[in-house]
Order: sequence, then structure tokens, then C-alpha cells
Amino acid sequence: MELYPVNNMRTYWEIFGCEQEFPMSLGGNCVFHVEQLKRNIASKIEFIRVFDGVHVAALIDGRFFDPCLLQNNPVSVEREFSLNQLQFGVSGDVCVDRSKCNILDVTWRYLMQNGRNVDSNFRFDILNSSMSPPDLVEIERFKGVPDLFFLRFFNLESGFLNTLCFDILLREFFWTYHIYPTAGVKMPLNCQLAGQFEESTGLNISVFKEVVFESLAFSEGFWV
Repeated sequence: MELYPVNNMRTYWEIFGCEQEFPMSLGGNCVFHVEQLKRNIASKIEFIRVFDGVHVAALIDGRFFDPCLLQNNPVSVEREFSLNQLQFGVSGDVCVDRSKCNILDVTWRYLMQNGRNVDSNFRFDILNSSMSPPDLVEIERFKGVPDLFFLRFFNLESGFLNTLCFDILLREFFWTYHIYPTAGVKMPLNCQLAGQFEESTGLNISVFKEVVFESLAFSEGFWV
């Protein structure tokens, strides 16, 4: 399975019908990742959502898989508890707990580049899967006006996830080791990271910056 970066910008391009102009190697949000599975895997793939409606993952022939979490393989949702390792030998795991009939609790444990562990918890509505993707406009309106654009990519040189960010209010670029930009230490973009980004995505860092500014225009048009 091809690994794409995770970002919160592509959705605005899709809403305005310009998704073909968005570089594929920059990836997209969770809905985009599941749609790529549907295009590339000859299996029954359904969308499942968390109860608050923000995050989406997949059921592949009835087995849980979240491509945004570096999950290695689909796991059973019939057992009370399943554990799955991460791709590329990354330290961490995805824990799936079916403690109730209609609830699938998922915990993503990940060791960051700075040596700190971070846990992310998701509660999926497992009995309400769908063959169709959720409405992107609905998702964006639920999330609200963004104050930050981000792109999380797997750094091939370091072997860790890094997050590039743009603070919309301050008009400032930065990057962080943390998978959640507002929780990490802000560091300025430098030549070393720019080189690692290009090696990992095949795109110059200037392309990322151009996409950010175009995404800003789409976002402002959406929230008028």
C-alpha cells in the first residue's frame, strides 16, 4: 500500500472541483486515504466514522484499517482485542478494542523523533459503515474555520513522521516532531528538512508553500 502524507488542505481543492491540480504526492485527509484504498485494492472497502464525525477509517473485507496511522495490516473487529504493528519498523502500534457491539475503540501509540510517546484515541461507530465517502462540506463545517494548515509526512531519512505547518493568523511556516502541530515545539523550516522533504515526497519545499497559499485562497472562499 502506498503511503501518502496526511494534510488538511486538499479537501478545499476538492470542494471547488480542483482536486486534479493538487499534487498527489502531498496526499490528503483521511477520506482521501480511504478512497485511495478503494482505487488500488480489489476488496470490499467501506468507510467508518468516529462518533464526533471528524475522522474516517476503512473496513477492508470487514477488517479494520486506518492508513493515516501507519497501520501495517487490517485487523479483526470480531475479537475483543487486537494489536497491530506499524509500517517501516516504526516504534508503536494500533490497538483495537471491541468492548461493545457498536463501538470500536482504537488507540494509536507512536514514538516520536524526540523520544516521547504519544497516544491518540478514536471511537468508531462500527455498525454504521458506508460504501460512500462522507460529505466533505459537512466535515469542514463541523471542524470550523482552520487556524493552521499542516502536512504530516514520513521522513525517509530519519524514519519518523514530521509535520510541516503554516500558521494562518501569523502567516508563519514551521515544522515539528509532534503529530499534532499545536502540541509540539515549533522549529523554523531549514535546508536540511527541505532536502528530507524533497527526498521523501519528490517535491521541492517551494511547491508545498505554493499549495499552502492556494489552499488559503480556497479556504477563504469557502468560509465567506
